[in-house]
Amino acid sequence: MLLPACTEAMMDVDSADAQPAVSKSAAETLAQAASRIADRLREFEGLLRNQEATHAVEDANAGCVPAAGHIADRLEAVLKEASAATGCDAAGLYLLDADTSHLKLRSCFGLPKSRLAQPPRALRGALGDLEALVSPVVTIEDIPRMPHWESPEDRGAAIVVAIRGGDLPLGTLWLWDDQPRDITPAQQASATLAAGRIAAELEREVIGAAVAAQTDLREEMRSASAWQNRQLPPAVPLDKDWDVAGWNEAAEAVGGDWFAWDILPDGKIAIAIASVGTSGIESALTAATARSAWQSHTGYRHKTNQVLSRVNDTLWQTSTGDQSTSLLYATVDPETGEGQFSSAGKCQGLIVNQYGYRMLASPTELLGCDPDVRPLVHTMRLLPGEALVLVSQGAIASNGSPESGRLTQQALTDSIRQELVNGPEPALSCLRRLFAKSGPANADRSIAILQRQ
Repeated sequence: MLLPACTEAMMDVDSADAQPAVSKSAAETLAQAASRIADRLREFEGLLRNQEATHAVEDANAGCVPAAGHIADRLEAVLKEASAATGCDAAGLYLLDADTSHLKLRSCFGLPKSRLAQPPRALRGALGDLEALVSPVVTIEDIPRMPHWESPEDRGAAIVVAIRGGDLPLGTLWLWDDQPRDITPAQQASATLAAGRIAAELEREVIGAAVAAQTDLREEMRSASAWQNRQLPPAVPLDKDWDVAGWNEAAEAVGGDWFAWDILPDGKIAIAIASVGTSGIESALTAATARSAWQSHTGYRHKTNQVLSRVNDTLWQTSTGDQSTSLLYATVDPETGEGQFSSAGKCQGLIVNQYGYRMLASPTELLGCDPDVRPLVHTMRLLPGEALVLVSQGAIASNGSPESGRLTQQALTDSIRQELVNGPEPALSCLRRLFAKSGPANADRSIAILQRQ
């Protein structure tokens, strides 16, 4: 006899047990939502794992941010190997915060990843961690019967080892076994080796971050140096029978020396050279400020001392009196060769011809140090065949005797006189060879030459 697959009672549509809790479409929607939640949870756990490993490097090395990489993978690999070497089932890396008052779980193996989200635990009262920080290794062979050791996990046995960076304690490494057991000296030695490897991994990560930061810094400095070189004017004839050329060399990646020339609205030739008293990035920023100020105040009728006064006002108003700058500025009428110049600081000017040279400026007060600097106006005249040579303070010896990376006035002018017939560019090439022989530059040095044919 064939029995029906279901009875009439089971087919009763009014029965609450026969009705599904939700419809098929709603169940599919709920399943998809649950799958998305699970994916987001796994994603969150992965982000938390990497973040805690990053914080581990920061805690261990005074806030140094690690380089891009998977330090979390390497730490977990060490914990896994340590667990296998000691016969344990789980491991946790706890590092001290900046105040050395709390311990935070930064990496784990054999524990739920949700443990990483737990708040730090206080070092005060954590007898196991405190004992490990002063002893080579601590063994807890029966955690349930030894609750005073304050194990972070309810397991059977544990090994606790201090993580050290040199003589500085960084945290503790916990290795747990699910069951109480005896811990051998070999297992204790394995745990100590694992702690040393963890410290090495953290140090390696910081060194990698430092190298990457240095590489980025060098790239930025090279970009800044290239930008400074692009700001220097090209060596082109400024007028009939007037040639100009310049050379600049920074002692570091960037420098504070600059030179410039231009044709003013009234037809005169303007040439200037400047040198900043500081070095490095600060000198480059001050040089950019001074050059911008000089360029903005030469576009209208002026005297040379007025431009220097306005540059001084700009440097004084945009600093606290520490943007000291030497500046020598001259203008020349290309028709007559007559001109004027003003100077502040230690940049020097010379008029060189085939018979010798004559000085134009002597050391005066620097710009940017005093709001009442009032440079004077001096007159000059360039005859055919003569050259106006502007020299920064780092290119010429101040005491009249040879110095490393500097030339005396006599050596500098003799080299220029020998090449005046060929023009300013060959003269600068000869000077560069002399500077190379005199030794490495210990200060920024620049030279600009304006020659009348």
